[in-house]
Amino acid sequence: MLKLSIDRGVINRQKGNAMSDTQVNGIVKLSDTYSLTEAATKLGFDSFRSVKHLVNKGILKSYKTKFSRYKRVLKKDVEALTELEEA
Repeated sequence: MLKLSIDRGVINRQKGNAMSDTQVNGIVKLSDTYSLTEAATKLGFDSFRSVKHLVNKGILKSYKTKFSRYKRVLKKDVEALTELEEA
């Protein structure tokens, strides 16, 4: 899990070197992420625990803001899983 700090709606990535199109200079916008509960709703699960299980298995990468204990996942990763489900 990557630890992130949040400042004015932006998540700053502190560890790791992989970058994606939503990440510029190690910064992920908060609007580009879902909470685990939101991701569970998008994926059709009843609970956030199913998404947490996907994070623990390494299927989804979780992010954590500096001042919160709650994990978040990237929207594009969740949307990619929904596309795989539909196919």
